Amino acid sequence: MPGAAGGLELSSAIQTLGHGKAVIQARDAQGLRPGQAEQLDAALKSGSQVILVSCVDPADAGSYIEKAKAAKVPLVFFGARPAAADLVKWDKAYYLGTSPTEKGRAQAELAADLWSRRPDADRNKDGIMQFAVIRGQPNPESTEMTQGIFASMAGPGKPSQRLADAVADPGQEGTKKLLASWTGRFGQSLELVLCAGDEVSLGVLPAPGAKGLPLVLASGRSGAVLSAIASGEVQGTVAEDTGGLAKAALDLGSSLARSSSPQGLGWTISDNKYLWVPPLRLSKDNLEEALGKTGGGDRR
Repeated sequence: MPGAAGGLELSSAIQTLGHGKAVIQARDAQGLRPGQAEQLDAALKSGSQVILVSCVDPADAGSYIEKAKAAKVPLVFFGARPAAADLVKWDKAYYLGTSPTEKGRAQAELAADLWSRRPDADRNKDGIMQFAVIRGQPNPESTEMTQGIFASMAGPGKPSQRLADAVADPGQEGTKKLLASWTGRFGQSLELVLCAGDEVSLGVLPAPGAKGLPLVLASGRSGAVLSAIASGEVQGTVAEDTGGLAKAALDLGSSLARSSSPQGLGWTISDNKYLWVPPLRLSKDNLEEALGKTGGGDRR
């Protein structure tokens, strides 16, 4: 039951991977909350053993869980993450996705690898990565991704100096203004910019200041981001692994349908609620190979 474009991509991947392995009924809410609620009711009445849903509005997750609990049908959320207070309402409610903290760590590790292989990236030749982080609008995912970046950059083997981090104003213009202020303020000292959020990545792409930076790392794999990596305008990105998420969804769904514990599936499950699939690390070196294995990216 996808509720947004990203949900549709994963829903399609689940159907493709699950063909011949499971009976899958897909419903598209087309971004409408009332329609999705009706679809959930229909799925519960149809005898479904497990329901996967990408909420149009995560605020609806609590009522969905209560309905599923009453019907004794396990519920797996993907896409927009429900509040933790909702997920704990029932032990058969789960969230499937990519940990924002791990996504931040992966982005920092990819940045450090690329920086170490590019002597020209160390503009002032001091052996230290001078970086800045553009945050998306305040939400748990953006905050956790930023924390993951900071934790990784502070780790061993990554001599680094954070010059700035800030939340960009909404829209692409907000990101452009923030980046322009940093390039004007720090000049040649700024060597690396990390985007802690898919939405701010789109604002960096057309920003004039980005073209003079040695390294810019995005988040997500929109068509614009992938094209920018291919052209060298952006050096890398971290993104959800749609193929991995689809496999995890089928593994988890099958386990729940058999009333088995998902803990032995081989995936990382935290707090007995969150099944985390590692993010993809994409650069020009592995772009075609990685996307070929996962079914491509969102070409919007």
